[in-house]
Amino acid sequence: MLSQPMCRSLRGHSASNEPPAARLFHSLQMASGDIDNAANDRVLQKLEEVLNRMTRLETKVDGLQTKVDGLETKVDGLEEAMGTFRRALEDQYRILPVAEDDASSTHASNAWHQQVKDYYPQFVVNDTLVCCVLSSLFAKMDHGGLGTVSFERWCFAVCEHIIPRKDADVARKLGFGKDDPQNGLPLFGHLEKTYQARRWSLMRANQSDFGVEFTIYVSDELRHETIKYRDGTVVVACPMHRYYSYYSRSNEELTFGHLHGKTIRMQKHPYARSLFVKAKMAHSRHQELPNPDDHGSKFRLVRARMNPLLLREDWRHQTDEADEVTFISSR
Repeated sequence: MLSQPMCRSLRGHSASNEPPAARLFHSLQMASGDIDNAANDRVLQKLEEVLNRMTRLETKVDGLQTKVDGLETKVDGLEEAMGTFRRALEDQYRILPVAEDDASSTHASNAWHQQVKDYYPQFVVNDTLVCCVLSSLFAKMDHGGLGTVSFERWCFAVCEHIIPRKDADVARKLGFGKDDPQNGLPLFGHLEKTYQARRWSLMRANQSDFGVEFTIYVSDELRHETIKYRDGTVVVACPMHRYYSYYSRSNEELTFGHLHGKTIRMQKHPYARSLFVKAKMAHSRHQELPNPDDHGSKFRLVRARMNPLLLREDWRHQTDEADEVTFISSR
């Protein structure tokens, strides 16, 4: 056990700028008068060996820290390079918005309209294609005599190219044709124009035996805008949940805010690749709209023949694409 003078000596050197090992050695040297000479020599010899080892370890630690700093610098450079690479990949699948005044609709006389109509029988009423959104969420109310109320699925739809026709090359890179019916959505005209302009998006929410569910997200600046027919007349309808309440079967003017956060179910669904790219572009314009990268969208990076491709896990099956689709997921 160290004597009190030795302890005082150790405390006296604790505040110096010397390395801990050197301070300990010098303190014990100063206090060595309290130990007999023979024992003192042995203790100091052992202590010097220990201190030498500690010094060598300190040198190694300093060397390791230098290597760690160098690795961190390399990692930062690699992350920057990967970010540049991801942005380059994203640019290959970037689609530009279509101004609402420039958006063109595909009507019933068009052959592609018929293909979309055949693909979505769920949204065909009396041989007429209806809007997959409005017909799922709202009822057209007709108040008859004796308080009777009837409704029908409504709102004539045009066929929206999710990946626009002008971006046929992007569709090709995604692995399909721009005029594939799965690249189409039956939408009411005003909804089609605002969707092309990236002012709202459609994101997959869930899947069940009854179909795939999609949630609608509307940008803040669009929510207060009324939904209108082509001639400027405001669309009036009854929210579906009110239809089932006897005392609440009333019509109201519809705004895009009525759509926000609502879920629709589709028995047959569009390409998840198309929806992903469109949602990505909508998020880039309106940050409050969800980023599909953050929504578990089952997408992964595939690189083949030195070209980045968007591939499903199994190209042979076309039916369950909402589950199978993979995509370049970049953050």
